[in-house]
Amino acid sequence: MDLKKDEASNEITEKKRKRGCTGRFLAFLFTFLIGVAVGLGASYYILVQQQSDSDAEQRAYAALENSTESRDYKNFLERFPSSGYASDVKSRMEKLQQMEAEWSRISTSKKVADFEAFRKQFQHPYYDKLCAVKIDSLDWAKAVADSTREAFDHYMAIHPDGLFYAEATFAARQAERHELSADEREMVTNTLDGFMSLLGRGDTETLIGYLPDVMDRFLEKRMATRGDVVLMVEKMFGDNVRECTFSRSGDPEIKKRILAGQPAYSVTATYSGDIAVQTSDGKRQKTYVVRADLGEGHLVRAITFSTK
Repeated sequence: MDLKKDEASNEITEKKRKRGCTGRFLAFLFTFLIGVAVGLGASYYILVQQQSDSDAEQRAYAALENSTESRDYKNFLERFPSSGYASDVKSRMEKLQQMEAEWSRISTSKKVADFEAFRKQFQHPYYDKLCAVKIDSLDWAKAVADSTREAFDHYMAIHPDGLFYAEATFAARQAERHELSADEREMVTNTLDGFMSLLGRGDTETLIGYLPDVMDRFLEKRMATRGDVVLMVEKMFGDNVRECTFSRSGDPEIKKRILAGQPAYSVTATYSGDIAVQTSDGKRQKTYVVRADLGEGHLVRAITFSTK
């Protein structure tokens, strides 16, 4: 009886031992599998992270293709210092830095040659466009300063797609209206010579035929009437003056403009005045710069004298 109890007890003990071994094995196996899973997960994360970094580097490098600022290249090198593209990026950055420094130096220049030299030296698409805009603007400014049909035609010839082509077309037509013909030059010159001849003789009766009812200016007086002019001339050539002649030297400078749809002319000319007076020497000579405005009907609207 006792023997059977011992056998049964031993059997139970053996079963417990086996179950304990199985449990420990399963625990070890579970722990091992978890470790393997964690290891694989870490390796996968590292691989994914590396792939992510590589993709980010590729995208950042591709973005530089359209960048025109050296700081973008500097940021790439700071973010990816060990990149295989580092040498290329650094070289391009240094070239951009050189261009940026040179552009800063010449950007406000008024010389077309500066931008032509820059474009030839660097040959960069972005800066080529900037140079083209600056050259276009400077050539237009020169044409406007000259304000002649030839100047506007020249601008259009060298800038057929220029920013100011439409304005140049209109300005050329307007400038043509302001061009002085040979007949106009002769008329203006003869009018002024005739006026000065009558003034020298003191022939006020004929002189007023050259004048409008009111002049913008006669010598020092503004808004001078014909009566004012007569009195001033008589005062200039009183009993003390026996004779006066004005001789023009050189061609006059004449500028034409359009006022209220009518041509008007600004004239600057130099006259030598020989004045015979009742003095011991009997004669005086002075050189005068005469400035006059001629308007509609070729009337002398303003005239002033200054001595040289």
